[in-house]
Amino acid sequence: MKTIKTHFRLTIWSLLFVLTLLCSPSDINAQVIAGEIPAGASSSDPLINLIVNSTNPFAQHFLDLDCNGSNDICLQFMWGYAAADGTSYLFLIVLDSSFSFCEKATWGWYSRAQFYAAGDTMNCLGTNTWNSDSLIVADYGGFSYQGPESAVDTFLAYSKQIGPGNVVHGWIKLSFDMVGWNSQNFDLTTSIHQIISYCTIGISEIDSKAKFTIFPNPSNKRVSVFSKTSIDKLELISSQGIVLKSQSEIQDEFELPDASGFYFIKAIFKDGGMQVQKVLKK
Repeated sequence: MKTIKTHFRLTIWSLLFVLTLLCSPSDINAQVIAGEIPAGASSSDPLINLIVNSTNPFAQHFLDLDCNGSNDICLQFMWGYAAADGTSYLFLIVLDSSFSFCEKATWGWYSRAQFYAAGDTMNCLGTNTWNSDSLIVADYGGFSYQGPESAVDTFLAYSKQIGPGNVVHGWIKLSFDMVGWNSQNFDLTTSIHQIISYCTIGISEIDSKAKFTIFPNPSNKRVSVFSKTSIDKLELISSQGIVLKSQSEIQDEFELPDASGFYFIKAIFKDGGMQVQKVLKK
């Protein structure tokens, strides 16, 4: 009888363990490497350069990481007079709770971002945890500042829940100087050089069974669109989901923007269908 009870308990625990595995979120690309572009993602330079000083002590910038037209995060940059124990801060504010950024275990009243170097596997393990609230990226001055004071080409890791049980990971590459010794006016600077985006258009609308062809792809400047299905409208869309050009007439060529990177061409067919294809501008 004791053997039967023991076997029953083991069976129950085994079943619970399997159910836990099945119900846990699936990391589609858990082994993301800092500086490498994960499958299904695109990379772009958002051209963000923030400067604060004694004259202009506050700057901020919003970012839409999944191209759905809503801001997902906000960078807030605040200048403090360090000589009088004022603290300068660089904050990352998470606006969309489906995004989380990796925070490191530390003391203090505020969560702090975990940094990665190029080539690092961006796991958020051990004492590090995913945070969907707000983080201090960097600070300088005051009694309780922990730094870092500066960084060049460092990476922040994020996770994004794209559906029930599905999570993708990405990164933001940035540099900052919280002291300003290298500036004539003691300007504090922050720049975001590169971001990984999981655009809604890239996840849900790209069809592997192509109804039209883009040539050449990659291209240096101009591309042509070929289709056996009659096209009613073509749109050229940036990696941030912004419609750059729209052609309602029967035109089968697009001149790509000067900036290199990935773009999307969206075809709306006369039969009511729609399809999106990716094109690379060299």
